[in-house]
Amino acid sequence: MKILYVASDIALSAAHGGAVHVREVAEGLVALGHSVRVVVKGVEGEPTYSSDAGFEVRRVLHHVRPRMLRLLALPAVMREANGFSPDVVIERYYNFGGEGVVAAARSGVPAVLEINSPMIEYEGSRKDRLDRWIGSPLRRWRNRLARMTAAFVTPSATILPDFVPRERVHVLPWGANTDRFRPDVAPAPIELPAERPAVAFVGSFRPWHGAQMLVQAAVALRKGGRQAPIFLMIGDGPERRAIERLVAERGLADDFRFVGAVPYAAVPTYLRRAAIGVAPFEPGRHRYLEIDFFWSPFKVLEYMAMALPVVTIDVPALREMVRPGLEGLLYPESDISALADALATLLESPDRRREQGERARLRVIEHFSWKKHCVRLEEILRGLVDSRSGLARGDG
Repeated sequence: MKILYVASDIALSAAHGGAVHVREVAEGLVALGHSVRVVVKGVEGEPTYSSDAGFEVRRVLHHVRPRMLRLLALPAVMREANGFSPDVVIERYYNFGGEGVVAAARSGVPAVLEINSPMIEYEGSRKDRLDRWIGSPLRRWRNRLARMTAAFVTPSATILPDFVPRERVHVLPWGANTDRFRPDVAPAPIELPAERPAVAFVGSFRPWHGAQMLVQAAVALRKGGRQAPIFLMIGDGPERRAIERLVAERGLADDFRFVGAVPYAAVPTYLRRAAIGVAPFEPGRHRYLEIDFFWSPFKVLEYMAMALPVVTIDVPALREMVRPGLEGLLYPESDISALADALATLLESPDRRREQGERARLRVIEHFSWKKHCVRLEEILRGLVDSRSGLARGDG
């Protein structure tokens, strides 16, 4: 198949999750034998055309900064569609977008929306109130896109409008690259005390990532006289400085190592230094998670791919990945004592850590790798293309 993949607000050279996702899906579909052209955001100094890992890259929107103006990429996307003649178009959804769906309709091919954030609003959201005040153009545009879309790929069906037919919705988690994230990579050259296991946290230090929960858990472990690990804090973001100050105020400087932002390709080498991976999410600090915990977090799956047992919150989406007692331990959201107990349980049992870590890697390989994701995505795309071809021939 010829697949046009539209993500025109994503800079492919970036290190964030959106860029990783687009690269992994494009590479995975190429590995399955398909011709893939990706339309992404232009970055100053980059050429408008390049080839990377077997797929074509076309860059647009050099002069347009705000994501809400993404639809202005439609003429450029149409040029790519006309020159490429795709069999199907995938668009990475953003609520001010739709250029891929429209290009697919004009080209007479099916469109797939990759839904990574809610198409609907939580009760009383400011965006929803504003939209209603100006006559609901965003709602009408969203609904039009949903009706034009042949299939939706998403970790959660609950973030789609109610009128979307369920047969068009394919619940498909994102993945981990089990070739890049594996337990035999060389460890990062950082100094850590050999006698203290490390607990790895990877994140962009936003409020809902729960880094402050780890400071409180460290205090609880100290007060309880239980084994205190080294918390290996990987990443950077808006709350990092506040977390560093909190660590200093609590007298925990010897318990935390902040390594800052590292290249994505180097993340496995840092995780190689850890004995446990932790994801202390706080959904209550992210209003859109009132709709559902719709994330399919890369870091949880990447911990698992590194053969690390995972400690994270007990919500259905994460319970599907990390089965309690098998690949890690789950605890109730915001329960500091339970988080500390879960960490202590694993810290005090190297054999349990090893067994759960080994099962974690096997589970990702079998169910949650990008390879598995792309095989299932290929089936969805093939079904749409074959169905459209059958209709064109008058079959059935």
